[in-house]
Amino acid sequence: MSTHILLIGVNHTTAPIALRERLAISDIRLPEALTRFGQPDGHGSALLSEGVILSTCNRLEIYAVADDPDRGREALIQFLSQNRQVPAEEFVDALYVKSDAEAVNHLTRVACGLDSMVVGEPQILGQVTEAYQTALSRHATGPVLNTLFRHAIQAGKRARTETAISQYATSVPSAAAALAEQEMGTLNDRVVLVMGAGEMGQIAARTLMTRGASGIIVANRTYERGLMLARQFNGEAMTFDRQAEALARADIVVTATDAPHILITPQKVRAAMSQRPERPMLIIDIAVPRDTDPAVAEIPGVRLFDIDDLQDTVNGNLEAREQ
Repeated sequence: MSTHILLIGVNHTTAPIALRERLAISDIRLPEALTRFGQPDGHGSALLSEGVILSTCNRLEIYAVADDPDRGREALIQFLSQNRQVPAEEFVDALYVKSDAEAVNHLTRVACGLDSMVVGEPQILGQVTEAYQTALSRHATGPVLNTLFRHAIQAGKRARTETAISQYATSVPSAAAALAEQEMGTLNDRVVLVMGAGEMGQIAARTLMTRGASGIIVANRTYERGLMLARQFNGEAMTFDRQAEALARADIVVTATDAPHILITPQKVRAAMSQRPERPMLIIDIAVPRDTDPAVAEIPGVRLFDIDDLQDTVNGNLEAREQ
């Protein structure tokens, strides 16, 4: 019996953020989700014998191995629907479904940064590697996906060392910083609030400060990790429960947390704006699921952008990176 590599996924080109955030599988839920692979089906055999789940701000992809590709695809769609509690009919039209050589080619392009919103962006290779390592540690992979992901990761490394793609590479946080500069005119004398001290938050903080922001506040779920980032820029750290104070002081807010729920509500932003009615606030939410209630955009003096709004900024240098 032949073995097939299967892939189902959505990304920034096939699904809006409202759908992607409903399908995203958080780091906390990922280990439990991976237990689905290799489990016997109703006939006592493993329908999906291997699996890796790649969930980032711009994509959710599930790679699997099955003997029966048709039944395997249906099982993957059912798994995603049940895991995220989203009816299949609400996302199936946005899915791309690939198998065998097409799936292999797609993962290689992803690892090389060729399928990203920001062509050549460096974060995706690390995310592919982390997704594979997590699946490996949960015993969800086997000889087929082990070989596939190791080769894809090696291809991604070669793309960065043997080609000029990294020369023109940027990142989603860098695009957010460019958008902030575009909207504000200058970042001089602007106070920045970065919510989330993970990799995306770190890049956003570094880029905004390099572009001339005068001060930074880092808000994070754990104070210690936020303090480590804030100290790099002589900034201030606080936990999320002091968010109201931080919003009242910030000119630019970049959110990049992995919180499963809304953190910035209209009520909090209205309260902040009441303390500084003459100063506009720019919020750029690059988290998936989103950290900011979309209704915040209706508040006078506030401009809100989400990750999908960054596409125009990203396109500015697209030709050079694609070349």
